[in-house]
Amino acid sequence: MTVFQHRLIIAPTSDVAASLTLADNVKSYIESHYSEKGLSLGQVASALFVSDTYLSRQLKQVYGRTFSEYLIAYRIQRAQELLTSPILQYTVTAIANKVGYEDPHYFSRLFRKKTGLSPIQFRERQVR
Repeated sequence: MTVFQHRLIIAPTSDVAASLTLADNVKSYIESHYSEKGLSLGQVASALFVSDTYLSRQLKQVYGRTFSEYLIAYRIQRAQELLTSPILQYTVTAIANKVGYEDPHYFSRLFRKKTGLSPIQFRERQVR
């Protein structure tokens, strides 16, 4: 049984609780599978036995973000942690792969768009 399956909450008591529970389950799923290259809304919806549309609507309602926005934010957060780790000195390419991106150039462009700094600039600023 995976960490995600242990955290799966079953039998909510109301619509609000159902939305929160579903959103929490999506959050747990993303935290457990964010490094998978092909992680998609459809894959998560299938794992949670709901439709893509329903899942998307619930995430937007509870977190105010789409699935993609949440996934990207989580991946960037994990990348920042890896970039600032004094023990782990991964290359940008290795970090991109570890957080679920096959193309390190795409990862770098996305990182810059979200943080205002390239991954290397971010690492250098954290070291000072």
